[in-house]
Amino acid sequence: SMSVKLMGVPGKKLMDEEKFTQDFITTSGGPTFVTPNTRENAKLQYWSLVDMTLYYFLNPKDSHLLDMAMNALWNETKYNPFGDRYWSCTPYLLGEGQAVMYSFVPKTKDLYRKIPGLPFGKVPFNYLRENMIKTLNEKDVEFDLMIQLQTDPHLMPIEDSSVRWSEKLSPFIPVATVHIPKQHF
Repeated sequence: SMSVKLMGVPGKKLMDEEKFTQDFITTSGGPTFVTPNTRENAKLQYWSLVDMTLYYFLNPKDSHLLDMAMNALWNETKYNPFGDRYWSCTPYLLGEGQAVMYSFVPKTKDLYRKIPGLPFGKVPFNYLRENMIKTLNEKDVEFDLMIQLQTDPHLMPIEDSSVRWSEKLSPFIPVATVHIPKQHF
């Protein structure tokens, strides 16, 4: 996951302590959410808690095979968190009456991508963290913050987060750059 907190943002907020902030929360799991709505997500969380996550997808009385297939398409080996694209997965309000999805797209090339132990050894638990450290020891990292405006409420629904919005109907537009300077941590 990747999150960004902007400070000094005017406008009404639900919580007083977040009065002048805006949070962008994303995941690298793909452009859509694994479940279409909160009710289905509660079911998935229940089956996950009892260690039967697969049952949510394969339940003969309430199967979610398409959701499982769509998410499997986005499943890939992660090499370096700075090389992944991150997605909001759900739409957000951008001003009055305008829904938007957003995404952070990596701009930095030649990132540290080694996974120790592959293909035959044991992969260290924290190799992603180590690859981030090695990358930032060598260079700055940047992401483009991209937004996708809702242009068709039927084909780009806000109530079903399992639907991918068409980039033909509304291509992503770059609106900002996130710059992470070279550093030691």
